Amino acid sequence: MKHKNFRFVTVLSVFTALVTNFLWPGLSHASTSSYNNSLRGMNIYWDGYLASSPKGIYAVDPSTGKDTTYMPIWYVMRALDAAGVQSTWDGSNWGITLPVNLEPRFQPNQVPVNLGSGSVLVWIDGKLVQRDRAIRFPDPASHVLTTYVPVWYVGVALHYFGVESSWDGVNWRMMETAPGTIIPGDGWVSSLPNLGNVTGTVGNAVGGVTNALSNTVGSAASPLSNAIGGISNTVSSTLVN
Repeated sequence: MKHKNFRFVTVLSVFTALVTNFLWPGLSHASTSSYNNSLRGMNIYWDGYLASSPKGIYAVDPSTGKDTTYMPIWYVMRALDAAGVQSTWDGSNWGITLPVNLEPRFQPNQVPVNLGSGSVLVWIDGKLVQRDRAIRFPDPASHVLTTYVPVWYVGVALHYFGVESSWDGVNWRMMETAPGTIIPGDGWVSSLPNLGNVTGTVGNAVGGVTNALSNTVGSAASPLSNAIGGISNTVSSTLVN
């Protein structure tokens, strides 16, 4: 009876692995214990407020060969709710729908040609922007099998529609950037400076130069005027004498 149970469990495990690989090809699947020693606490903030404190996984990114932190994207989705960003997830596709205030910031033609080689696809308003490598591992809080992706790639995706993020190894902070044209740079994107501030600065500089020049000319003109007055008085006295 024990042998039959063992065979049943073995067959069930193999079947589960085959189905999982079929449904989520290219994902790194881990046993319950394989990443337990790699779990690290992290905090996710939105606009200064703590949204959640899940566990991330510290592991190698196959794309770079370097260690990085993988974060559970479910918690990122919940944090983005605060910005009105809606998310859908079917196990391999992360669909992001932007609210009206963020739509103008997303410019599809700025998405690079090379989207990566992972099996997790990230979509923004119907546009494919990334193919991320991922790890599937049970969330320690819910014990539900969860998808983890490298924090750097999540940050890049959010920058495409004007959400700034920073990472110090423990705290991941997100906030909406100031309005402006979004431009790519070093794999991230940034906002152009406010032209009104630039114009005001230039105007103040020009005004300062003008005032300085006026003061200089005025200061030089006063001694000259006094000198001319003195010469006129001398000539007038000589003619009278």
